[in-house]
Amino acid sequence: MSALSFSIDDELINEKIEESVNEKLEDLAFLPSIMNFKQIVKVLPFSKKRLYAVLRLYDSILDERNGGCVFYPGPGQSYLFRRKEFDQFVHDHWVEIITIDLDAYESDKIAYKASFTA
Repeated sequence: MSALSFSIDDELINEKIEESVNEKLEDLAFLPSIMNFKQIVKVLPFSKKRLYAVLRLYDSILDERNGGCVFYPGPGQSYLFRRKEFDQFVHDHWVEIITIDLDAYESDKIAYKASFTA
């Protein structure tokens, strides 16, 4: 029985990682400071479903009419996000955001919001 041997080209791996990082940075470099819903979903580290839950659960904090960073739309309008402030909000509330029980939220949004401590 012969032993299987192989070598890893660290330089090639580093080059591929650097290419990938640079591609991502190019995409992020030209992001506007005000973003719509579709744009913000692309840069968030969580799903669209979770974002909808965040927007509903934290509406009193996020609504720009209350000094927040999100424009809540009327009929025919779209959510608008001030990106820098929304990024800071996500950073500050990260643990609460990722621990939202989406199944419980989807089953009864009103009861979940009533029990949610923001």
